[in-house]
Amino acid sequence: MKKNYLVYIKIILCLLLIMVILTSYKLLTNKYKAIYITSEYSQMLSLEECKKENILIVNTFNDMQQKIDTLSYKVGILIDKSILSENNNLKNYNKWLLEQKGYPIVALGYGKSVYVYFYKFEFATGYNKPILSKKNIEDYQKQAGLSLAYICSDGKILGKGYKDSSMNTIINILAMCSKDERYVKKVFENN
Repeated sequence: MKKNYLVYIKIILCLLLIMVILTSYKLLTNKYKAIYITSEYSQMLSLEECKKENILIVNTFNDMQQKIDTLSYKVGILIDKSILSENNNLKNYNKWLLEQKGYPIVALGYGKSVYVYFYKFEFATGYNKPILSKKNIEDYQKQAGLSLAYICSDGKILGKGYKDSSMNTIINILAMCSKDERYVKKVFENN
């Protein structure tokens, strides 16, 4: 009887160990892919789809900054057009965003990266800022899609616009930008 008792204890301990390992694995692989800042009233992305894809939803820049600053890994920064429309003074966020080297920064609702990153945000000023006519600025404001910025470790800013702003496109962009920076640079150079 004593031998059976020891066998049962060993089986129970093994099962407990397996459960702990599986739970730890799930916690480690269940990381956020991105932080999505959007208005409480209007979103470009489905909130249900975001939750399904492990994208955390926040409604203020402060919440986004705090969450990203506390994570031990890099995530995509998704910024909804509704937030950009509601905030006229985005200069306060430029400095922080420009420090996010190696993070994909995606502006949803704008298909022209040159407009959103140099005219809505101001990632460059003075002689570094592209000169656009008033008509081009008005046209670029209306182009739907998404714009990607990626700030390299050397400070170089890569940008690209996409007409397709579907969740599938966003997930592919985040996957591409999670690879080595040399790979990311090659992707931007080839497109």
